[in-house]
Amino acid sequence: MSELIFKPEYGRLRAFEGMSTRLVRSRNHHDGDAKMARRFDLCVGRRPARVFGDEHFDLLARAAKFHVAHCPRSHTFLGHAPFAWKKLRALGFNICLGTDSLASNSSLNLFSEMRELQRKAPELPPREILEMATVNGARALGQTESLGIIAPGFFADLIAIPFAQTRADIFDAIVAFEGEVPWMMVDGRALNLT
Repeated sequence: MSELIFKPEYGRLRAFEGMSTRLVRSRNHHDGDAKMARRFDLCVGRRPARVFGDEHFDLLARAAKFHVAHCPRSHTFLGHAPFAWKKLRALGFNICLGTDSLASNSSLNLFSEMRELQRKAPELPPREILEMATVNGARALGQTESLGIIAPGFFADLIAIPFAQTRADIFDAIVAFEGEVPWMMVDGRALNLT
């Protein structure tokens, strides 16, 4: 089960969420390697008798905002309570998608993470799910001027996937994509994937 606890002796919020949700401090690191922002004080381990209750959301409402990287397939694998994305978003937290590890997944595939989130939260529009995997991740890294969108001056790291005309919109087609990525560009150079 998920929980966030504030302990005065720590002087900060501690997160107990197994290994499925990472809480990240809102710090920018611009060292050329686009390293992940400093991790929020995360304690790995499950405490099934405790839950992420309303008192924790009351604390979060007053707390400095940070980034939340959610890993839906690990969350499911570990049997956690439903992810409280609506409450966290309403409180102004930036929610990103990520993968956790091969210990709780069969692959480190962000498309699979998007599909799992859509399965668990069908009311969440595909466009917002894609933003969690792109734009919101760039925001968490402090790289909104170089990552997350396709635009002049941004890193030329791209993929192309087939578009199934059977889908209602492009965002739904992207989130629903399964298969091998047929084309990739890294740092402006197309890679030979065959």
